[in-house]
Amino acid sequence: MANAQVDNTLQFVDENGNVVNDGSTIEGKLEYVDDGFQQYYQISTGLYVKNNADTNTGTGVDITISSIDNGIVNCCFPSNCISLSKAGEYQTGNYYLTANEIKAFATEWIPQDYGTCSATFKLKVMNMKEEEIFGAPIVTYEFKAYGPSVTVNFTYDKNSTGINDITENDKKISAYYTLDGKEIKEPQKGINIVKYANGKTTKVVVK
Repeated sequence: MANAQVDNTLQFVDENGNVVNDGSTIEGKLEYVDDGFQQYYQISTGLYVKNNADTNTGTGVDITISSIDNGIVNCCFPSNCISLSKAGEYQTGNYYLTANEIKAFATEWIPQDYGTCSATFKLKVMNMKEEEIFGAPIVTYEFKAYGPSVTVNFTYDKNSTGINDITENDKKISAYYTLDGKEIKEPQKGINIVKYANGKTTKVVVK
């Protein structure tokens, strides 16, 4: 609904911590990926999600892909990754952010050819309930309210890959990490976080 109240417990922020207002439209950021096995370009949202609460907050994301010329949209927030290749409405699984945590939104379009993609991401604030099933603690999530949304326009064209866009420093890898932040010596099967010498990070999938 147009007049629905937005819950700002969770907010999108940029790499400098500035709030990205609800309903904003932004342009994706070109990133070069060289994981030692393959090299390609991806267009990242460049976003992070901030938990403004002093307690853990459950979250999920509703995704609406309005157009996608080719390739896939990868969303690895808040936890497990989903890969989407067609226009439509989708939702991620649920997880949580710890008190006052700022977490990378970890979402990008990986094109197979020149083209564009446009997608809207709406945060969801979830109530968390811990219970035991057969003696094991289980966390369940229940929808509470919608948080802010942002539309990202991804563009990959001849101008995107000019020599001035990607420097040698951008390509130099300084470290590999697992999704939970543990440093590893080389990429492992599944999702890996790659950190470059210029401080940028990105995700790569090793099959």
